[in-house]
Amino acid sequence: MNSGARERQTRARSHAAAGFTLLEVMVAMAILAMGVVASMNIFSSGMASASRAKEHAAALVLAESKMTELTMKPMLEEGTDSGELEGTEYRWESTVEPYEPGADEAEGAISRLIKGADEASIDLDAARGGAPGGPAATDSLKVYEVTVKVLWPGGDNGDKSISLHTLRLQWIKDQEAER
Repeated sequence: MNSGARERQTRARSHAAAGFTLLEVMVAMAILAMGVVASMNIFSSGMASASRAKEHAAALVLAESKMTELTMKPMLEEGTDSGELEGTEYRWESTVEPYEPGADEAEGAISRLIKGADEASIDLDAARGGAPGGPAATDSLKVYEVTVKVLWPGGDNGDKSISLHTLRLQWIKDQEAER
């Protein structure tokens, strides 16, 4: 082999062994840094979403518990009530009021309630006067709307809240129905 070929071969080896240039390393580090920052943002967003989901789930459980407590009472009492869940920042408000649908929904809502009672094989006329201790033949059926709202601090946006609504049928004694 001649000396020119040997010299070119030596230069090629030394150039190949030199590695990356400073510019290439800096570009690679910048790309890596952007990827790390993006990954941290995604992770942070996921953690914040999980925290909000936990808050909403706790509020929903509390609202369902209060709703069950109210609707399981033998006789609903009209009015409002409120309280706090001890040891937490959650507050609740409940309202029981006679249901008065708007003109466009009145017929549909009441007919769905009656249809639901019919589908459940409830004989309303037999229930009125048939069972001992049950409603008297002169009693009337009244529809109540029960609302439970749970609130908790939400940072800069004020309080966060979740609300549950339901309708409940209740027999009203004849003298109460006349009021």
